[in-house]
Amino acid sequence: MMKREPLLNLEHLKSCCTEFESEINENKEQIATRPPEIKSWDTVYAFLYDAQLNYAIYKYSAGNSITELVPLVTEATENYITYQNYPPEDDTSMKDLFLVYQEYLTILSLNILVKSGRGLMEKLAAVCDTLGSDKLTDRMISYVIPGRKMSSKLLWPKSFEKLYAVFDAKSEQQPDIIAEYLSGWYKSMSKAPWYNSHKNTENECAFNGYWSFEVAAVVCLLNIDDTLFRDKLFYPKDFVDFNRNL
Repeated sequence: MMKREPLLNLEHLKSCCTEFESEINENKEQIATRPPEIKSWDTVYAFLYDAQLNYAIYKYSAGNSITELVPLVTEATENYITYQNYPPEDDTSMKDLFLVYQEYLTILSLNILVKSGRGLMEKLAAVCDTLGSDKLTDRMISYVIPGRKMSSKLLWPKSFEKLYAVFDAKSEQQPDIIAEYLSGWYKSMSKAPWYNSHKNTENECAFNGYWSFEVAAVVCLLNIDDTLFRDKLFYPKDFVDFNRNL
């Protein structure tokens, strides 16, 4: 097994994977036993999907096979959808709107990469409808669910305008656009709470790796030749290779 994330060492990765495994098991136990003292079940599902998503990304960073990650992605997505279907008690979950969007984009992208079934993708598309119209996510979903109504705007143009441009570019231009997007990807994510998380000394498991899963998903949807940029930082090439071999 070869580590993929250069900023993490294997011992750290193993330690954090163990921590997330424990958190996942604890939340599953709560859901199974339904202790009466827990009133906000949406919070339990939020903790569960977040731990499962982090666990899957940590395992990718550590070098685990994509086949091993598929059930983790599926289960995290199912619990994410369950959480999103709870009516919000207040607006606290929506305060960091960029995080809400970027998290959805990551989950959508991972499901595209592992070619999740139509049923799960339709549920994920329904979540998108509740979070706000965005033409990047709409365009991505339309390749899996044809006939989707398109939004006319990008919610976060500074971060994703260049990636969206790939859809309308000529095929010979697409690799150059992706390469340029990847070169500026990290800086464009400066709004994200995980930005610079590799420097976090208070929470050793705050950083699970820097990966642009949305780029990989777009590359697969458009069948773009990734020779030019496959070894660039932040590009999860093994997910692309897995998708293309399914």
